[in-house]
Amino acid sequence: MRGLLVCACLALVASVVADVPWEMTLPNHSPIIVYEPYSDGTDPSKGWSVWTTEDGFLKEGGSDANGEIRHVTSLNRASFTLDFWGTGITLTGVTNASYEVVLDGGDAEVQTTETTLFSQDNLKLGDHILTLTLTNTSDNRMIGFVDAIIATSSPSAVKSTVYPSYDDNSDIEYTGTWEPIAIPQGVWQSTSEYRASVSLKFSNARAVAIHSPLNWGHWVYSIEVDSHIKLPANDAPFNASDFWLIRDSILYFQDNLDPSKDHTIRMTNLAQNPSNETWWWMTFTSFEVWKVEGADNNNGG
Repeated sequence: MRGLLVCACLALVASVVADVPWEMTLPNHSPIIVYEPYSDGTDPSKGWSVWTTEDGFLKEGGSDANGEIRHVTSLNRASFTLDFWGTGITLTGVTNASYEVVLDGGDAEVQTTETTLFSQDNLKLGDHILTLTLTNTSDNRMIGFVDAIIATSSPSAVKSTVYPSYDDNSDIEYTGTWEPIAIPQGVWQSTSEYRASVSLKFSNARAVAIHSPLNWGHWVYSIEVDSHIKLPANDAPFNASDFWLIRDSILYFQDNLDPSKDHTIRMTNLAQNPSNETWWWMTFTSFEVWKVEGADNNNGG
């Protein structure tokens, strides 16, 4: 009996030790993050604005965002909310303002460093929700949010595989009319057709993301994973519009997929364009899939 108990304990320890930690960095401009009262304006004293280390605040709509990109505000009670799956989270950025953090419905202790706004580890692996809210008293005091680094773990190591839009990949399927746009980094696929979509079938995977630019004229879209509609924390459609041209953002990310099952992710353009405006479009850069190492890692499968 004692031998059985020892074996059982060793098996339990082995199962715990086998979990492999890994991280996902979500940029501040990802539409997954919900900002209040709005995500990008021209006056940081009235809401959130995008600011870059090379260009400062926006000077002309559609300008290229160069340098480090930050979401900044000095507005009292301005906030952002993020749903995530994992075991911890770190918010990077800079601030001279006061703020509070609520994690899973409870007040969390804020301990800042020169580049860290908040950090919490040792969470139970699962779904969590975080809200950061300014408790500011002066327009001279601002916060600049850069990234959310999400810590997670899985029973086996995972490896990122990217499926770019310009590859001849039969697992990527387009519906509606899409046109390629050549850029120095490769190709964007673009559409202005209502309900045009792009999808990927894949397997042996733990997580998946969609990469795309943000820009003035991009608008709302929907995400389906295995036929289930996904929504951000405010239950509104995802929105890819921004006053800046941000060349690479993460339009969607999901962890905790079952590697033993086949999956399909689909992004659909929800922007209706009755006047057929040429600047009103949605773009797609790539899918990124975190596959279990050692599994069959051919395209999509």
